[in-house]
Amino acid sequence: MPTPGADEAGGIRGFWLSPKIQFFKPEIFAATALFALLLFLSAYPRTSVSFLSSENFLNVTRQVSMNAIIACGMTFAILMGGIDLSVGSVVAVAGMIAGDCMMRMGLPVPVSIIIAIIGGSLFGVFNGAVAAFTNVPPFIATLGTMSAGRGLSLLFRDGYAISDLPESFNRIGQGAVLSIPYATIILVLMIFFSWFLLHKTVFGRSVFALGWSKETLRLSGVSVKWVKMRIFTYVAFCSSIAGVIMTSRVGSAQPMAGSGWEMDAIAAVVIGGGNIAGGRATIIGTIIGALLLGFLGNGLNLMGVSPYLQIIFKGFVILVAVFARSGWSEKR
Repeated sequence: MPTPGADEAGGIRGFWLSPKIQFFKPEIFAATALFALLLFLSAYPRTSVSFLSSENFLNVTRQVSMNAIIACGMTFAILMGGIDLSVGSVVAVAGMIAGDCMMRMGLPVPVSIIIAIIGGSLFGVFNGAVAAFTNVPPFIATLGTMSAGRGLSLLFRDGYAISDLPESFNRIGQGAVLSIPYATIILVLMIFFSWFLLHKTVFGRSVFALGWSKETLRLSGVSVKWVKMRIFTYVAFCSSIAGVIMTSRVGSAQPMAGSGWEMDAIAAVVIGGGNIAGGRATIIGTIIGALLLGFLGNGLNLMGVSPYLQIIFKGFVILVAVFARSGWSEKR
């Protein structure tokens, strides 16, 4: 009798080399939608002048950078068939830690940033431990840490923000080099790092395999628990970096920062072709999804559309992406 999972695409090797992983049609759909949106906003009389300016494009990339960085981490979670709802709270916690280290403890900016990223990443370690060593679904586990993290960020200063942060720190989110925002540069670095981690390392291939078949991954000798822990730690790591950028951009650490950002990150992955059930998603598709949401919001702002209507528009875009994804799956 054949070993369960042994004949599934040649085991773990089949998952790593599967063409289904290499080529992903929903990405093309998302890229086409993004191109059509850019074309429309460039031609529409009420937005063409403002939209086509280099300043506007750089501003959009600065705004998108935080959600896109979080979405890079969320791609790993969705690939394995999980989800992380705590990313918004981690953004706030990382920002509050950075602000507290600089203003109350008087630590140097680089040291404060490192401590903030480590502190935020610990949420991922906890999420990963719960997901790996218990039967609690990641959705429930991260729902709990989302609430705990928000409470912790409020506890730092009894709900008050930490302001008057050092100018050298604020420059991360507000400054630029050769007119390119530092936030955009950090985003590009995180895109390349996430892509390399996902496509060029054993860990990344294990993430793909975990989403396709946990049993096959286990039979290949890879520790499923260890892979899960690293996935959630990386999600929190990305969220912590976004938290540092967010805090430096507004010039203060806000305990309610990042509220609702988990939905934007999930939306970016889904719009980019990610399968919420696991096994299919790419970094490039996720970034396309994040850019689509960013330019959509920017275009609606330039058109003077109500912020409340913008939420409806974004919801509609997500539904279209899901329907398109479902149609592609059925054809396959």
